[in-house]
Amino acid sequence: MDFGHPRFGWQNADSGLLERVFSFLGSRERSTWGEILAERGGQGPRNGVVPIDAIERKNSAVARDILSCRSAELAGSLMKLRYQKRGRVWGIMEGHVCFLFWLDPNHDVWRDR
Repeated sequence: MDFGHPRFGWQNADSGLLERVFSFLGSRERSTWGEILAERGGQGPRNGVVPIDAIERKNSAVARDILSCRSAELAGSLMKLRYQKRGRVWGIMEGHVCFLFWLDPNHDVWRDR
């Protein structure tokens, strides 16, 4: 978990936000990654695997900055998990384990449109 970034670090979360995020994550504890990735909502998939090079090509300067600072930690793919309409949790995928990394309550790291 990143506790240092001014926008996406977990230190920015209040207790209400943390309760929503951990409630969402807890509701998926018994799900497989296949089930989590198949979840649909709104206009498309709720969750997804994002290749690191795709963020570097498409994403905001903020995300590129984060990736350049954390490149040694980002050996696998990134997973985005939507816990509410705009809110996302980002994790680093290593095999079948997702290590939580960023908290993105306003959907600023990766814009689909």
